[in-house]
Amino acid sequence: MVRVTRALVTSAILALGATAPTAVVAEVVYGSSATFEWGPARGPVAGYAVYVERDNRGFPSTPELTTEGNGRRRATLTGSEGETIRVWVAAYDANGELGPFSPPSDDVRFADPSSRPSDPGGSPPASGSGGSGRSPVQVSNLSGTGTDGDGARLSIGTADPYYALSAPAGDAVVLAPHPAWVQAPAGAAWIGPAGATPPGDYVYTLELDLGSVDPATARLSGRWAADDTAEIYVNGLPTGIVKSEGRTYETLDAFTITSGFMPGVNTIEFRVRNLGNAENPTGLLVVDLDVSSDPESAVVGAPADANSIFDLPGSGTDGGGARLSIGTADPYYVLSAPADDAVVLAPHPAWVQAPAGAAWIGPAGATPPGDYVYTL
Repeated sequence: MVRVTRALVTSAILALGATAPTAVVAEVVYGSSATFEWGPARGPVAGYAVYVERDNRGFPSTPELTTEGNGRRRATLTGSEGETIRVWVAAYDANGELGPFSPPSDDVRFADPSSRPSDPGGSPPASGSGGSGRSPVQVSNLSGTGTDGDGARLSIGTADPYYALSAPAGDAVVLAPHPAWVQAPAGAAWIGPAGATPPGDYVYTLELDLGSVDPATARLSGRWAADDTAEIYVNGLPTGIVKSEGRTYETLDAFTITSGFMPGVNTIEFRVRNLGNAENPTGLLVVDLDVSSDPESAVVGAPADANSIFDLPGSGTDGGGARLSIGTADPYYVLSAPADDAVVLAPHPAWVQAPAGAAWIGPAGATPPGDYVYTL
């Protein structure tokens, strides 16, 4: 389940998941609209139906809106101040038949924008800044830590113009690197607090404006090192990308983020924890940042003979529920390793009996010990 904690915007983007879209959570939206996104359903999807329950009045009998095509996986819903909504999504085919529903979202409540809380410094973030106090970096001049945006390394003690310390609030400045830290390549430098560095958490914030890049297909990649443990968050949500073992400051490790993005400005946080019992060095190094758009992650119309999400076949059938004869190649399941047909087998006496509408399948030829990968 996904929790949206970046509730300082007037239109929140709440991420649903893949095949049967998973639940979303947004405790409060400070504004009158919330945009929901979800991943693709499998099969010949004609569109999606969005069902909205308002103020706990029960599951609606009809969708509040529908989208057409498998590429439209976003819906913006509006609400009045104090109203609470809950959302379900289901795919439908060309005949209007619905597939499985997503789990319901948790409650999403619309609130007066003027009631939104202040940041830890006591004042709301500037519009479009995401609260870091820095101008958002554009995709065209995306940079690593400790540079001027044009690839030139800043001098020691200079505040990074794009990365800010949001906790504790302050400048992130270019550091004289500790001898144990991995060397920063050209066009990057270690950054950290300007003052004392006691044990604790240090949050480095980068505001990234995706511009025209579709957030549904955006990929943010790079390499990073930190002293000590660290984790990357996107728009307040953990990405699962962590540095938690060994000497995390001795190597530059690659990372790629493919989800959690929203249109426009996105908040990328590098949450670093300085370990120990007394003041000791801490810092962050990010290099080779790049934003691309991955068409493979976009929803593409299913091939004409692709299986419908509404009637997936078992192995050894013709797709209509009829068992194929022994030796016939399965039309849906194939052996991708080793590459070959997966054919219907005469079952071994020790195997469980296949029920009606299914059959055991396997390689057509020899079956030496090893791995066999069946792909649907």
